Amino acid sequence: MSKEMNETDIKEPNYYINWLEKSIADEYFNYYEYSEFKNLEPIGSGSFGSVVRANWKNAGNFFVLKTFKNYDNAMLKELVNEIRLQKRVDFHENIIRFYGITKVENEKYSLVLEYANNGTLKTYLNEHFNELTWTDKYQLAFQLANAVDCLHDCNIIHRDLHAGNILVHQKKLKLTDFGLSKKIAEVSSNTSKILGVIPFIDPKKLNDQDYKLNKKSDVYSMGVLMWQISSGRQPFCDYNYDASLILSIVKGKRETIIDSTPKEYINLYTECWKYEPDERPNAQNVVSILYTLIFPKQDDTIIGTVNKEKENNQLIEKYETISKSIKTMDLNNELLSNIGLSINIMDIENNLSYTSIQSNSSKFSYRSTFDKVNNIIVEKLIKEINSKHDRESINFQDIEQFINQQVLGLDQSSDNLIKWLTNQVNPQYVYLLGLLYYYNIGTEEGSTKAFELFLEASKNNYSFAQVYLGKCYYDGYGIECNQNLAFNWFQKSAESGNIMGQFYLGNCYEFGIGIAKDTIRSIHWYQKAAKNGNTSAKFNLAKCYQSGEGVDENEKQAFELIKDLAEKGDINSQFKLGYYYDKGIGTEINKSKAFELYKIATEKGNIDAQYNLSVCYQLGEGVDKDEKKAFELIKDLAEKGDINSQFKLGYYYSVGVGTEINKSKAFELFKVATEKGNTYAQFNLAILYQLGEGVDKDEKKAFELIKDLVEKDDVDAQFKLGCYYSDGIGTEINKSKAFELFNIVAEKGNTYAQFNLAILYQLGEGVVKDEKKAFELIKDLVEKDYLQAQFKLACYYDEGIGIEKDFEKSFYWFQKAAENGDKVAQYNIGESYELGIGVNKDEIKAFECYEKSSENGYIGAKFILGYYYVNGIGTEINREKGFKLYNEAAGSNIQVNHIKNHEEIVNDLDKVNYWYHKAAENENKLALYKLGEFYELGKGICKNETRAFEFYKKSADQGYIDAQYKVGYIYNYGTQININKEKAFNYYKIAAEGGNIDAQNSLASLYERGEGTEKDIEKAVYWYKKAAENGCQEAEKSLNLLLNS
Repeated sequence: MSKEMNETDIKEPNYYINWLEKSIADEYFNYYEYSEFKNLEPIGSGSFGSVVRANWKNAGNFFVLKTFKNYDNAMLKELVNEIRLQKRVDFHENIIRFYGITKVENEKYSLVLEYANNGTLKTYLNEHFNELTWTDKYQLAFQLANAVDCLHDCNIIHRDLHAGNILVHQKKLKLTDFGLSKKIAEVSSNTSKILGVIPFIDPKKLNDQDYKLNKKSDVYSMGVLMWQISSGRQPFCDYNYDASLILSIVKGKRETIIDSTPKEYINLYTECWKYEPDERPNAQNVVSILYTLIFPKQDDTIIGTVNKEKENNQLIEKYETISKSIKTMDLNNELLSNIGLSINIMDIENNLSYTSIQSNSSKFSYRSTFDKVNNIIVEKLIKEINSKHDRESINFQDIEQFINQQVLGLDQSSDNLIKWLTNQVNPQYVYLLGLLYYYNIGTEEGSTKAFELFLEASKNNYSFAQVYLGKCYYDGYGIECNQNLAFNWFQKSAESGNIMGQFYLGNCYEFGIGIAKDTIRSIHWYQKAAKNGNTSAKFNLAKCYQSGEGVDENEKQAFELIKDLAEKGDINSQFKLGYYYDKGIGTEINKSKAFELYKIATEKGNIDAQYNLSVCYQLGEGVDKDEKKAFELIKDLAEKGDINSQFKLGYYYSVGVGTEINKSKAFELFKVATEKGNTYAQFNLAILYQLGEGVDKDEKKAFELIKDLVEKDDVDAQFKLGCYYSDGIGTEINKSKAFELFNIVAEKGNTYAQFNLAILYQLGEGVVKDEKKAFELIKDLVEKDYLQAQFKLACYYDEGIGIEKDFEKSFYWFQKAAENGDKVAQYNIGESYELGIGVNKDEIKAFECYEKSSENGYIGAKFILGYYYVNGIGTEINREKGFKLYNEAAGSNIQVNHIKNHEEIVNDLDKVNYWYHKAAENENKLALYKLGEFYELGKGICKNETRAFEFYKKSADQGYIDAQYKVGYIYNYGTQININKEKAFNYYKIAAEGGNIDAQNSLASLYERGEGTEKDIEKAVYWYKKAAENGCQEAEKSLNLLLNS
């Protein structure tokens, strides 16, 4: 690693020796006598020198001695730099510990470092990969990111991250090879070493050796390492590490995604290894995302998956249910709200009921005058307040209420209490006075005064004051924010045995507040506080057992802890227990118990429980479905100002859940929630403007709302904006911008975007046409179980888009899509059975498939099914039923006998209906030909060249000359039907002899080229002349060319 700062010139020869000797003398670090090391065993060597394992004196544990090959001035400079950097980050558990220095010989120094018993990460993955769960892999990635984030916080860049210089000790990653790795590599110019780590090097550097490696270069290396953790193998292990691989990486080659890798993890490491540094996240972003993967935010709520509107312009609810938990892990939400201290990372509000307060009030209602107030009474008040803090974990807003109750019980004004306390010097009284200023009880706003009083009491080691002082430093209440000092005071309080301080200290270690994150120490302090009876600590401890954070994952233990708290009346735990039953965490899923617990917590005022209770009623889970009750519960929350419930209520009005559909009310609610910052509401508000529902249609406004969400990095909005650009909604059509947006969102895992991206590649809209790329994208979606892609993949195999035609595979995927309810696929399967394409011909199965597709509402299937009934194909003849199906498909009850001239029919669908009816008449070859035309051109019905050919052929076989030409044409040029020149010749000949001019010209052409028949110039001339005499200009041209050649 090296520091991101200007390099200084190398000092005079003795400067670094003197610095080392002075540091030893000043005990800047430990010095060990080399002779005191025993059992030296070489464990590695390289261009820099060697590494040995050793015991020190009689200690049982091992140390590592890192010795260098040469000790010139440049090397000594880097050795000093290494030590300085190491000292700065030596506190972090995922960075190898620096214990001190020893001398092998005079002025030949060795670093004394921590020993890692599992060797390098590369070795560890080779030997233990099959034992690792995804929890283990997440932890490894999380530890790596934490370590790099620590370096970057200290403005240090590693520059040489790879699995060979990351060690593993008892399942913990240990970053090693500080600034020396860069400098020694520069001095040695060891090309083989560089080639050995090609996949981990920033491609910007590979492309330009003058490029300066930076923090985003470390992030790139992290991305590759995260892939290696997911795969267990060295990146590009099947390739030679040479110039060819370098060029491929620079051009965008990356390792193949490993099957079964969680999508979010894939999204993260592929973001890290993007070519452009500005597109990569920073280390802190990586830490945060990995944290959410290990400890999901939706911990306390029922989360539904959104089925977003795609292209059918239908308003849908953006999320079936939305997270009611705190959106960020800002301690401002965890420790102290703006009106009271809150000790809870998960927004725990252990509310003391009013009844409880009243009972305690009566217990401590001091009915004497203030003249009788003495130290004993005030000490009882303080003791009660502190007991509430420690053991019952009251929400600090309740502390304010509780203190007010006690002061009122003194039968004197708070002024008298304040005056009395002002004259006291005992730290506990100073602390109480600080509380009165802190909560503005009988005082003016006094944040500065509260801080000063807490500081005074804290200096006299009053532990409760130290907790409040820490909170003041964290919030900047009465003093400038300082997380380090906040941590220090929490630590002092905890170490003196204060239970509340122990809980706070656990929070600090869990979230890295004023100290590096350390889940082990976090658990330690939570356990201490929990053992001492702190319910908040027990609650968070349960969370850790649930997620495996800092402890072995044990959902059953988490369940037992929460169950115990719930049985003791803790509201949040009752809600949490309901959630555990709802999701089957540590217990069997039991929707009924979940419902009961949500109901209990709701009655006690827990709004999260009320929200989830409404979902239970909406979905009928654990209780009889009652959408009206769901509506009432959400309406109540919305009227209390809950933003998410305002959005939800808007959704209920929009689709009619528990109420009549009312788009206007939906619009108003979406608008209110949008103004309060709810992005889900803003998305749906845009849809209402787009469709003109509940408000005048305003596509431009819809576009602006979605564009604003895109600027806030909303992934769903990015997809929607792509659709707007693609379809020209609220803006000009811009396929290039649509492509860019779909591409961005597809890389983030959005399957809708990937599907649309494939279509753009297929059509060459907004991007160079690339059918092969389209095929690959659709195939990938199929592998991800995206159902709509199954039908598209079948079409690609059927039409040979991006892949060779394969009717068997086409049939297979049409069948898969049909099984999943795709009515068009059901129709296509019927067609395959009818024509024997990709499967043996079977008219009965064809009929069954058309019937199913028809029942699901596909118009094309209704026409064909009607044709089957009329002609008795695959079923008994039933002309009445067939005609009825024709009319259903057309949406009209046509009276064929009353129509004297079919040219009078205007509507294309009616025309199709008319000719289907006419086709039922014996020998009506014209009707069959007309149906062929409609299917060929896609007029009034979906274009279907295979179906067109079948009707043309039926008409041709009945002697219709124009149909005979059409069949010849299709055989000649091929569409969905394979080219067959001989058949083309035969049909052309029949039609030509029947007088069809186009057939005469085409027949001449085949004779001229000898296609489908022997070459015969004389006959070619004959038929060209025939066609020319009949007015075919093309034939006249061809004849002249032939005669003059």
